[in-house]
Amino acid sequence: METKKGSAFIIAIIVVAIAVLAVFLPRFLKWPRFLEFIAPLQVRDRQRIADMDLLKQEQTNYRAHNETYYLHDDYPIPIGKDLPQIPLDPLSTGNVCGSDYIYCNIGNMLMGDEQKFCYYAKLESGGFYAVSQGGSITKTTAPKNLDGCIAP
Repeated sequence: METKKGSAFIIAIIVVAIAVLAVFLPRFLKWPRFLEFIAPLQVRDRQRIADMDLLKQEQTNYRAHNETYYLHDDYPIPIGKDLPQIPLDPLSTGNVCGSDYIYCNIGNMLMGDEQKFCYYAKLESGGFYAVSQGGSITKTTAPKNLDGCIAP
């Protein structure tokens, strides 16, 4: 009998201790500030991925009507009539492709390959998200050529 009462008392103390820690620990560790930093970063990265996927879809639509991908050398250039407004990075800082938060492309016009395309974005969580005619890929470094956007 004593053992049941003693173990129930210990369990009650543990539950109270956990409740007290759950209330006061976040104040000491400043978790809300940490979460305020992480949440927008994830939202901006999700937006970057969605924008890259949109560009990939628009290139696919353009090719369905024209038998080639849209030829371009610079970004941002609208993709035909289907995408008149090119998306911009949520932070849109600087102008150095791959090092600042701007969207980048590897032009298929100078490369002479109208059957390929490559767009990529720098992610705040690390790495780069790239899309091409071969699909999408997350890389640790920015693509250097049209084939660098293709998943292995």
